[in-house]
Amino acid sequence: MMRQHQNLMKYVRIDVKDELDREQVAKLFCEHDVVLNLILDRGDVNVDGRERTMNCPRLNAVAVHFAELSEVTSTPMIQLSTEYAWTGADNTEEGYPPVPAWNTDEPRFVGDTGPAYAVQTRKIEEQICCFERVSIFRVPVLYGQMLHKMEDGICGMSINNFLGDNSWKHDTWQRRYPTDARDVAAIIVALMRRAATLPEKRLPECVYHYGSQTCITEFDFMTLFVEAAGLANVRAPMPINLGENPPDKRPPYDVKLSNKEIQMYLGGDFVKPRDLDQEIVEEVWLKHFRDQVKGLKKKKPWGSALVFGGTGLLGRPVLEILGKNGIPVTVVSSEAQEAVADPVVAMMRQHQMKYVRIDAKDELDREQVAKLFREHDVVLNLIADRGGVSFDGRERTMNCPRLNTDVAVRFAELSEETSTPMIQLSTEYVWTGADNTKEGYPPVPAWKTDEQRFVGDTGPAYAVQKRKMEEQIRPFGRVSILRVPVLYGKMLHKMEDGTCGMSINNFLGDNSWKHDTWQRRYPTDARDVAAITVALMRRAATLPEKKLPERVYHYGSQTCITKLDFMTFFVEAAGLVNVREPVPINVGENPPNKRPPYDVKLSNKEIQKYLGGDFVKPR
Repeated sequence: MMRQHQNLMKYVRIDVKDELDREQVAKLFCEHDVVLNLILDRGDVNVDGRERTMNCPRLNAVAVHFAELSEVTSTPMIQLSTEYAWTGADNTEEGYPPVPAWNTDEPRFVGDTGPAYAVQTRKIEEQICCFERVSIFRVPVLYGQMLHKMEDGICGMSINNFLGDNSWKHDTWQRRYPTDARDVAAIIVALMRRAATLPEKRLPECVYHYGSQTCITEFDFMTLFVEAAGLANVRAPMPINLGENPPDKRPPYDVKLSNKEIQMYLGGDFVKPRDLDQEIVEEVWLKHFRDQVKGLKKKKPWGSALVFGGTGLLGRPVLEILGKNGIPVTVVSSEAQEAVADPVVAMMRQHQMKYVRIDAKDELDREQVAKLFREHDVVLNLIADRGGVSFDGRERTMNCPRLNTDVAVRFAELSEETSTPMIQLSTEYVWTGADNTKEGYPPVPAWKTDEQRFVGDTGPAYAVQKRKMEEQIRPFGRVSILRVPVLYGKMLHKMEDGTCGMSINNFLGDNSWKHDTWQRRYPTDARDVAAITVALMRRAATLPEKKLPERVYHYGSQTCITKLDFMTFFVEAAGLVNVREPVPINVGENPPNKRPPYDVKLSNKEIQKYLGGDFVKPR
C-alpha cells in the first residue's frame, strides 16, 4: 500500500521502546500539519510473532512525549485511547460521555488498582491534559483485516483455543462493543482534517468518543464464529458462569461509549458503525482459520455415550468433557428433567444431550434399558449411594444395596447381552486399608481369592456392598471397574460432596465433631477423574473387541491428607486461625475395630502405562 502511494507516503523507523531522538521527532512534527499517535500495547500478537502483554508503561507513555512536542511545534495531534479508561460501572443507555479523565468529579474512571493497561491509559490522559493541541480519541475493542490470525488479540486467541483443545470458557456477562477498524479510520481522518485546517490548529474538544452501539458478549462472538464456520453440530463454545468470576475479578460490565457528541460535531462526515455479523466474521476471522475448521470438521466423534448418574459430582465434569468433544450423549438420572439443577440443564442443552428419567430404585424396565444400551457405543454407570446430600436436599446414607450392588449387576448383564462395553465406577472402600505399600494397592479384582486385603462381610455397609457388586459382575467380560478415592469438585450446594461439607458445616456450627489424624486419605479432583474416565470410555468404544483389556483400573491422588489436615486447610483459607480450631481425635479414642481404613492409596502405575499421553496427573 505504501509503495502504491509512494509519492505521498514516507517510511521512518523509530523504535519508541528506545530513548527518543527528540530533535528527529520534533523535525517530523514540524514537517506535517497533523499528527496521529496509534502506538499502544493493547495486547495481541505482533506480525513477527511477538506477544504483546497490555502492560508496557513505556509504549503507553510515549504519548506524553509526543504531546509535549505537539505543543512545542504547534502541531495538532490526535491520541488514540480506549474504553478501558472506564470502570464499566453505572453506565447509561446512551453510553459514557466524552469527558476528560482528569475530571475529578467523575468517579467512573479506573483507579490505580485496575488492569495495568487501563491504569496506564488513564494516567496518559491525565498527563497530557495541559497540552491544548492534543485531543484524545477513545474507541472500544477493534476488529479488521488482519495480517495473521491472532493480530487482533482476544478474538483470534479465543478462536484458536476453541479450534484446539477448547479449554477456555467465554464470558456471558460483559457487554462489549467491538467496532470495525475501517469505520474508526474514517472518523479519525475526519478529525485529522479538521485539526489540520482549523485556524486555531486544534480541535474544539479535548476528548472524543466513537464506537459501535450494539453490544455483544465474548460468548456471543464465539457463537457467531461457530455459525459462520458451520460448526454448530461439531463443537460448542463453553460459557463461563458469572459466579466463577467473583466481583473483584470480573471484567468491566458495560463500556459503551456515546456517539452523540462526535456525530453532532462531524455532521455529514460521521460514519455510522456497522454491526458485527456473520458476513464480517467470515471476512475478518474465518479466512485465517479455514484449515483448522476443516480439520475439526473431519474429526468424527469416536462414538456415543450412555451415562447413568450423569448429574452428580463426577457426572457433570464427565458430561462437560464429552460435550466439548462433540460426543452424542444420553444422560440417565432419577429426577424429572425440570427438577435437575439449572447449570446441568444448561450444559445438556448446550451440547444437545438427551435426557432420560429412570429411577434405579424402582424395578427396571429391562427392554427400555437394553434399547438404550444398543443405541450407544459405551456405557458409564456412576449410580451409587456414596453419602452426602443430593442437590434437592435428600440425605444419602451410604447404605443402599439396590443402588450400590444390584443395579450395577443388572447393567452388567445387559452390557453382555447387547455387546456394549461398560465402565463401572467403584471405590477405594473395597480395600481394608491394611498392609498397603508405598506405591498403593494394585488394580486386582475383588474376586481374587488369595488377596486378603479386601473388606469382608463385616465392614462398613457401603464398602461391603461395593465389594459384592464387583464380585457379582465377574462373569460379564465387557465391564471394567474403575476404582477411585473420595472426590471433590464444584458442588451444587455446600454438602453435596459428603464428609467434607458436613465437617465444615459442623465446624462452623457447634464444632462438636472430632477430626481424624490417623487415616490417610487421597481426595481427588473430579475433573481429573472425569478426564481418565472419558479416556477409558473412548478406548472401550473404539477397540475392535469392544472391551478394555483389563477388568479393573485404579486412579487417584498420590498425596495423602487426614481429616484434621483438611479442616486446618479450611480454617486457614477462611481466615479463622485466631477464631476457632478444629478438634483432633485421639487414635486411642477409636479402638482398632472402629477405626477407618488406615491407608487406602491406589496405585496409578498401571493406568498411567495404559493411557500414555491421555493420562492426567492428579492435581
